[in-house]
Amino acid sequence: MKSAYMILIFMIIFPISIVNDCYAAKNKEGASEQAETAINSFKKHVEIFNRFFSSSPLILHDQTYPKSPSGRIYFFTKYTLSNIEYDIHKTDSIITPLFGIIKVTLGVADNTSCGDIRESYKQFHAPDNIVYYGYSTDEKAKSSNTGTCYNLEPFQESLVFHFAYQDGQWVFKDVNSDRATAKSIFSGVMGLGSDLDRHRSENDFWLELAR
Repeated sequence: MKSAYMILIFMIIFPISIVNDCYAAKNKEGASEQAETAINSFKKHVEIFNRFFSSSPLILHDQTYPKSPSGRIYFFTKYTLSNIEYDIHKTDSIITPLFGIIKVTLGVADNTSCGDIRESYKQFHAPDNIVYYGYSTDEKAKSSNTGTCYNLEPFQESLVFHFAYQDGQWVFKDVNSDRATAKSIFSGVMGLGSDLDRHRSENDFWLELAR
């Protein structure tokens, strides 16, 4: 009687165990496929960033400057890609199961050396003690958007762009930099809010990175 009872228990539990194992395997397979889809999708964003920064994009700056005859100052900054890398992290969130980052290292140069707004500060030890700030009009900045006006030795800037995987797609969330000024500038041109510069339609193509 006892043996028959044990057999009955086994006959009930064993199929349930098989069903549970199959269910777990199916869930694991589904999660693996979702992760692979997310990774492949994120690689497309990385390719977009790579192409974008490989084109040496420009930002036209338009800022308040009381010492300018126009009350504003204008200049271009050019960014040249030195390195790009990315990573994806799992989270415990159901809504945002993955976070992705794209880190770019850029050479940064501006065209202020031909500017008509300039001041002399001896402590900077600049040639003839002249420090260039930019241009009094955007027309002057645009007409001096040539290689000879850009600094010959651009400095390096690192930026980290943050994405969240939500509802099956990657959503741009934020950009960070060690320099608060850089964070403000890039947040502005990528549509995350106001920055140091007045909005310029010439910079709208930067929104491509946030899509």
